[in-house]
Amino acid sequence: MEYRVSVSRKPTVRVYAVDGKERRLLASVTGWRADLIRRRVLRRVDKTEYMRFRDGRLILSVDESTAVRVALAAKAIAPLRDRERAKRIADIIVRMDRGELHWWYSLFLRVGWRALSALRRAYRE
Repeated sequence: MEYRVSVSRKPTVRVYAVDGKERRLLASVTGWRADLIRRRVLRRVDKTEYMRFRDGRLILSVDESTAVRVALAAKAIAPLRDRERAKRIADIIVRMDRGELHWWYSLFLRVGWRALSALRRAYRE
């Protein structure tokens, strides 16, 4: 299984899991949230360029923990309106170790948005 992150100029950031020719969307954000993910998360993680299009779209190939990190950050900041709070949550997710990151993501897969709400409350400053 491969993981890819698509970045466009609109701005849009999408995280995909690719298995053969099947592509499954893990998370997607647009607007200022996509800019935030691009500036705060994607600059600090390991990635390799997979494909670049003439119109500015960029597809990055990432490992599993990076894909989970970007997807969790995108899902956690999607409902937020306050940009400063979204920046704090994104920075916290970037600093998480691999075990904690996968624990939060597995909790999200089991209980849904309640896990993201708990994540935002647990790291409220």
